[in-house]
Amino acid sequence: MSLSPYHLTQTVALHPGLHSSSLSTLIASAPVTNQWRYKSPGLSPCKSRSIVVVIIILSRLAFSSRLSRRLPIGLSLARYKDYSLVSSLYGLRTLLLNVSKTKELIVDFSTKQERNYQTPIINESPVERVNSFKYLGVHITQDLSWSWHINTVVKKARQRLYHLRRLRDFRLPSKVLRNFYSCTIESILTGNILTWFGNSTMQDRRALQRVVRSAERTIHTELPDLHSIYSRRCWTKARKIVKDLSHPNNGLFSLMRSGKRFRSLKANTERLRRSFFPQAIRSLNQYITQY
Repeated sequence: MSLSPYHLTQTVALHPGLHSSSLSTLIASAPVTNQWRYKSPGLSPCKSRSIVVVIIILSRLAFSSRLSRRLPIGLSLARYKDYSLVSSLYGLRTLLLNVSKTKELIVDFSTKQERNYQTPIINESPVERVNSFKYLGVHITQDLSWSWHINTVVKKARQRLYHLRRLRDFRLPSKVLRNFYSCTIESILTGNILTWFGNSTMQDRRALQRVVRSAERTIHTELPDLHSIYSRRCWTKARKIVKDLSHPNNGLFSLMRSGKRFRSLKANTERLRRSFFPQAIRSLNQYITQY
């Protein structure tokens, strides 16, 4: 595979221990142009017109509980052809990598020219290339759109509305119906919401809100909308990151000279601007302005 000097190839290996907030950072910063905004160890800022991200989604590993806490949260910054790093890194920790369950997903937004990517080989076995993959309950697609994931979530939530109506027919109290909705329906609608809700389309949000309104008509009680839940969780998660100095993304929350407001992150794309960390910083600044 030959790439022009104006393209940067980024290879990221994910394993089942990666946190959802780290996943949100990875997929949001993938299509950034001109510069890789989120700093990572060993990556120097470089100017490039396009960034091609090759996501290697590792399978579940067979390892002892003694070594489970030593797993790296992601093997990044490896060259596209150098997939031996993936196998050697886990080999040093006496782990067994199941290549048959390992998938490759390529995120490439360049439209000027088509590029042929070679099939990666790990332990003399080819890695299957897929257009989408379900990771930590989130469906990731090549175009980084969330319509497929949201349609799956809406379908699953509507199936549980039937049980909510049956409980209403048994004339259970509204408080019980409200608790049932929170546990079985709202938990599905808001699963990993920090990862995908910011970049969801208005059509997808209306589909999600229709499920909430159906539940409201069943319970006869006003329920919180998903946007308010997303804003509240953004603020809560951001506060935890700011207080945790050991968090890998703590450096993204830097105070301005006033010592009150946080410095906004520069976003060259709409996808990055609507992702978690820029949204979280805006939520913190908005809270400071109000109070």
